[in-house]
Parts: sequence; structure tokens; C-alpha cells
Amino acid sequence: MDNIREYVEIRIKDAEQLTDTVEKLLEIGDIRSATNRLYYIFFYLMSALVSSRKLSCKTHSGLSKTFTREFILTGIFPKEIGKAIHTVFDLRIKADYSMAPKLIKDDIKLHLKTAEKFILMTKQYLNMS
Repeated sequence: MDNIREYVEIRIKDAEQLTDTVEKLLEIGDIRSATNRLYYIFFYLMSALVSSRKLSCKTHSGLSKTFTREFILTGIFPKEIGKAIHTVFDLRIKADYSMAPKLIKDDIKLHLKTAEKFILMTKQYLNMS
């Protein structure tokens, strides 16, 4: 197995494991941590997909821009995924850096469902289902 394929598989597994983590954090009422971990589901999937094209990025915003260019604007993934990524990134910034962020548990649950769809789409695209 080459290094890229191994990296992609690890990132997808990381994303899948985080879905359980987010659910558990929501159950105990830790919405800030759930929001942070939710973002990383999307981050890991974008990293896997961008790496599958032998591309790399040094920043989160660079990864998002590259992913958008390579996968959203080309129609490989629907625009709803691109919008969710930006929304969840903004929520993570609020969760991590605001003194008293207004985060809504139901919103996080809704975005988690989108993240789970994104995992399935990613696995299908990479023929890993």
C-alpha cells in the first residue's frame, strides 16, 4: 500500500470515529467540544480527498479552497457539502474562541448528519465502500 492510500484510509477512519465522539459529547452536554470535533470530521475527509489527488495544503483555509476548487466547483460533491464545511468551520471558531458562544445542539446534530453523508460520499468516490 502506498503512503497516500494509507493516509487516505486513516483519515476516513478518523472521521468515522469522530461521529461517535460527537454524539457522546452531545449526550453529556459538551456542545463546544462536539462542535470542534464535528469540524474535524469534515477536515479529515477534505484532507483525504485532496491527498488522493496528490495535492497538499498548509492551512485549514488552503485545504478548504483546494477542496472547493477540486471537488465542489467540478460537481463531484454537491454544493451543500461546501456550504456545510464553511458553516461548521465558522461554528468551530465560535466554539473555540468566543467567551460565551451561542451553539444550538439541534444544529450540531443536523450538521453531524451531513458529515455522515459526506463520509459515505467520500468512501463511494474513493471506491472504499
